[in-house]
Amino acid sequence: MVKKNSKNKKKSNQQSRSSLDFAKPVTGLNLRFYIFLFLAISVISSFFSVFILFSKPLEIKEVDAKFIIGENPGFDLNSSALVFGRIPPGGSSTRKVVIDNSFSFPIEVKILASRNIAEFVIAQPVTIIEAGKNASIPISVYIPQDNGFGDYYGKIRFEIYKSS
Repeated sequence: MVKKNSKNKKKSNQQSRSSLDFAKPVTGLNLRFYIFLFLAISVISSFFSVFILFSKPLEIKEVDAKFIIGENPGFDLNSSALVFGRIPPGGSSTRKVVIDNSFSFPIEVKILASRNIAEFVIAQPVTIIEAGKNASIPISVYIPQDNGFGDYYGKIRFEIYKSS
């Protein structure tokens, strides 16, 4: 009986080896499909890499901004913030910000204002600066005629991107 069991064991081992399924060899049609799939994934990932590279800012700078809506115009000189001074309703004030491009390629500077002052701020949305150059970018605050008096504080954000 012992011999019979060992033969059965040998038979079951042989059956399990022969019953293994192996993948069919890659044919021309399958090979073309896998090459196409590989190329499609490569193109899509390259597109997203370039998109992410150009959509992510190289640098972000935020500057405090302040203005007062009041009866008599006034100004304040400040090198650490954009202070537009006191502006009467219907009036405006402009400050210039100089941006240096120290990169070896052109850059785009996007200007955004925080929500609490955005309705008053006027600036060119995008400025392109060539490599090694600088630009003086005007930022204005305009107060509608029917606006009430008050103190306004916010931020002006400069986002610097590689220009395409």
